[in-house]
Order: sequence, then structure tokens, then C-alpha cells
Amino acid sequence: MDPFSYIIVLTSIILGLGVTRTVGGLAHLLQMRKRRRPYWVHTLWLVNLLVLIALMWFIAYRWRTNEHWTFFLFAWLLITPTMLYLISSLLFPDPDEAEPIADWETYFFEHRREIFLLFAVLFPIDLIDTALKGWQHFREQGLLYPATMLTWLVLCIVAAFTGRKTFHAAFVVIFLIWNLAFAGMMLITAQDALGSKLFRAQ
Repeated sequence: MDPFSYIIVLTSIILGLGVTRTVGGLAHLLQMRKRRRPYWVHTLWLVNLLVLIALMWFIAYRWRTNEHWTFFLFAWLLITPTMLYLISSLLFPDPDEAEPIADWETYFFEHRREIFLLFAVLFPIDLIDTALKGWQHFREQGLLYPATMLTWLVLCIVAAFTGRKTFHAAFVVIFLIWNLAFAGMMLITAQDALGSKLFRAQ
């Protein structure tokens, strides 16, 4: 087993736990929708989180070419998966039989500060992670990449401190569309994936 394959195991386990909680949360909301009405913004953030976890899992593969591993790099790779798992725990906490969540909209806005401050931390971490792969790699991402990360950082901080429902409704939709359209396309064209040559040619 090469060093990357060995080190990525724990990262994959933590991300897998995040996926399990997030998908389980979506399934619970679907099953209980008649008794406890879901809040669509909260539900879409669960979907956004699932997309982010998938992207993180895919992006982590870019470390496969690194030849020199240290405990710092190993610990660094665990930070983002841990943050994503904490967010999944906040978006969908363990069921509490004593005090079940009766209103997901109320729950979402009561915990928005913790949720979005954790989200906000992800984007500076992503910038640093890209820089650690080399300055040339960072430059290859283009100016739109840091601009996007900084934009999400600012919007997440705003989301943490505002209770305006119109802002949260617009933010969750824009975030989902952008990540599916832009980040997904960038990952496809940046990797030797099926169809990548077709996208590069265009």
C-alpha cells in the first residue's frame, strides 16, 4: 500500500460518516414529512452539504502525486472532513426523544450561526489546501477560483448573522446551482476523467 492510500483511509471514513448522517437526515425528512413539515431551505442545505462532501472526496485524490508525507499533511487532510461532519451533525442532530424537533424552520434559524460559521471556515481552508499543492497549481485554477471562495466566505458570515428569510432562500439556491454547474465542470476538466478531453477541446 502506498502512503497516500494508507493516509486517505481515515479521511474517507470521516467523510463516509458525514455522508451517512446527511443522507440519513434527508431520508428522515422524507419519511416524517407528514408529521413534521420540512423547511425547504434547511433541506437544500443538506443537499448542498452532500455535494460538498462528494467534491471534497474527489478533490482529495489530487494529493495522490505527493511523495513526501508528514504528520502535518496527514492532520491537515482531516480538518475539512471533520468540519463537514460537524456541519452535518448541526444540520441534522441525533434524534432526541425527550425534545423532538417540531419545527425545522425554527431549528435552522436558531442554529444558523454555528452552521454558517463552520461553513465559512471551509473556504479559507480550501484556498490554503490548493496553495499547499504548489503555487503553479494554485495559478492554474484561475482568478475565478479565489474570487468564488472569498465570495462564499463573506456570504456565509452574513448568513450566520442575519435571519432574513429572503437572503437565506436566495443563498441556498445560488450555492447549489453554482457548485453543480461551475465546481463540477472544473473538476471534470481538471482530471483525467471520462469525457475530460471533450470538455477541454471546447
